[in-house]
Amino acid sequence: MSEYVATFRPSGAHGWMRCAQWESSPGSSVWADEGTMLHEFVERCLCQPANAEEIGTELTAEQQQAVQFCVDHVRSVPGEHRWYEQSWPLAPITGEDQAHGTCDAALWDPEAGVLTVVDYKFGYTPVSAYENPQLMIYAAAILADVALGEVNRIDLHICQPRLERVSSWSTDVTRINAFIFEVDRAIDRYGDAPAEPGEAQCKYCAHAGICQAQTNMVFSNVSDDFVDLNRHDTVQRKVEQAIERISLMDTAQLATAYSMLGLLRTGAQK
Repeated sequence: MSEYVATFRPSGAHGWMRCAQWESSPGSSVWADEGTMLHEFVERCLCQPANAEEIGTELTAEQQQAVQFCVDHVRSVPGEHRWYEQSWPLAPITGEDQAHGTCDAALWDPEAGVLTVVDYKFGYTPVSAYENPQLMIYAAAILADVALGEVNRIDLHICQPRLERVSSWSTDVTRINAFIFEVDRAIDRYGDAPAEPGEAQCKYCAHAGICQAQTNMVFSNVSDDFVDLNRHDTVQRKVEQAIERISLMDTAQLATAYSMLGLLRTGAQK
């Protein structure tokens, strides 16, 4: 029997919480496979204390450093109770009875009343922990599953070794409970409400590049500043027009056009 694949996965929350028509882009990649492998090595080190040099010959020196960066950070976080690559039930949060979410690391410090949730990202794009929906879902799932006692603070950490960066954000149970209502609203409208394109949700959406709402958004925000749509010119001429008009655009127009680059790149990659 195949493993249940949740519709509302924490890793896709940036998409389905922002757009009711979002769908996970299928398939894997070399980068995703490498990330999975490195996650496994971090877990191995944390569960069986070792340094990166003792991991094995499977990893390059650069990969070993990336693993060690994550291991060192997690070990630096106080916590009497520590869960590594733990699968948490998501039913209390998303309503999917068979759904689970795997949190890279969770640490509970009962003396301080602090729950820390850590996620490793091995890419090169900075990711912020500030109100990060993936980590907030993990935090909510842990709070629903484990009787921790009095929780004074919840710390969310995103560890990005290849940027030598850890983004962190602190919140509390009240904010997490409010976030659960936001999740409920997003799920209630999922599949029914119109598509709401944006760089974050379009980046990993299966419909990116063929979504009419995405196309309309790009044209409505950019095309009027670049080309005259009433003229029946060739595409080449319209591109020439755009180049000509760049030097005439003011700062606000340029900022709007620049903000659309992410969507344009997403569509072009499909």
